Amino acid sequence: MPDSRTMTMPRDPFHALTARCRHIAARFMAQSLCSLCLVAAAQAAPVTAAYGTFSGFWDSTTGVVPDNRNQLLGFSVGGVTYSTGVDDAALLAHNVTGFSAQRYIAFSPDALPATQTGSYIGIMRNWDGTTQGVTGVIPGSTDPLATYLTDGAQGLELGTAVFNLSAGELHFPLQLRPDALASGAPIILATQMGDPGSSDSFHFVDADDAIVGQAVPVNFSTASLLGRQNWSFYNATGSRTYATSVSRSPGRDVRMQAFTLADFGINAANIGQVAGFVQQLSGQSDSAFVAYNSLLLAANPTDLAVSVTAPATAAVGDPVNLNVTLANQGTDDASGIVVTVALPPGFTFDSSTAPAGTSYDATTGTWTVPSLPAGGSRTLTLVATAGTQSGPFGAQVTRLDQVDTDPTNDSANSPVVVAAAPAPGGGTVAAVPTLDHPGLWGLMLLVVAAAARGLRRRA
Repeated sequence: MPDSRTMTMPRDPFHALTARCRHIAARFMAQSLCSLCLVAAAQAAPVTAAYGTFSGFWDSTTGVVPDNRNQLLGFSVGGVTYSTGVDDAALLAHNVTGFSAQRYIAFSPDALPATQTGSYIGIMRNWDGTTQGVTGVIPGSTDPLATYLTDGAQGLELGTAVFNLSAGELHFPLQLRPDALASGAPIILATQMGDPGSSDSFHFVDADDAIVGQAVPVNFSTASLLGRQNWSFYNATGSRTYATSVSRSPGRDVRMQAFTLADFGINAANIGQVAGFVQQLSGQSDSAFVAYNSLLLAANPTDLAVSVTAPATAAVGDPVNLNVTLANQGTDDASGIVVTVALPPGFTFDSSTAPAGTSYDATTGTWTVPSLPAGGSRTLTLVATAGTQSGPFGAQVTRLDQVDTDPTNDSANSPVVVAAAPAPGGGTVAAVPTLDHPGLWGLMLLVVAAAARGLRRRA
């Protein structure tokens, strides 16, 4: 209860409300000024080369024009090549070496602004080997519009996009990782799949939606032309029929821009304030995706829960079944999950059974789960031989691409008590009796007497 000696009353009934209004107005003006101050120093770096999966491997510098699926494998900016984590081995196999290994994932909007007339869904003209526009309706015509901004491995499909994405704001809650400032790698990667129009803008916000750092323009008019892709277009409204009025020739330009934390004015003084990312849509962007570096930040909230099962007791030398269950209790899919498993002390690993698509490394004790849909679960089963010590069997989520909204259920443990081994045939091993010194002398006298009696009988 507050100390009445320190309490003060407002001078008039509207004083507190007026102060609050002044605060809101000041914050609004600050945000507006910050949005206007999109200084040249905050301009992103243009991507100068890109690599994808089209026709086995696509290098944008070769002039090849994709017309089918094309997932982004890597990109070059500022003289450095960064992998996206989709397939680093493919880069190496095609002599793209010396790259900085990263992991980029498309932001996944829960909802998009109401679709405007003149918005189109674009997919590659020869999608999955079928010439588009023949059937009149886009494949997957009932899919949410956001699907075309998040499809493909890690959402990095260049072969689908939304053109003239409706104006509005997209908000993404996120957390910057502790070592984010130490990395010079881009934290945000934006795509433009058609002619540049009015600029979108990006910025980070705090828990009250106030801008942290500065807003950055996404101006593709100065970005390098990476190449072209051949598209077919469908109306984004209604039944998503083929847009006969939109020309498919001669293809559309591909551009990308990469942003670092420094571009946004994020530094040691304000990084702790960041709680979200905002994409301000102009109404003229043609986006395949906007991706974030999951090694530097975690986005798209989910809720993972870990549980373990183990026998309460075990005997020395017995094989013991140990289970770890990972469940996604959130409403969004989870990805990039690593669960660290700790055997009870003294237990020796024998074997593991990991669900399809996941893997367990007995050397490091890590269970890797690339993806887990909302509402899904996976169970890892281990067999280990009990040692002589008792202790807990435990597991903990140690890596996740997204924000976990409830970290309290990210770990679990179960105690295992090790008992002495049973005797062969059941029961316990009886202790061997021992004799003290008088007992030994008595035994010796009995032996001597028995020997003497035997000698007399022979005589």
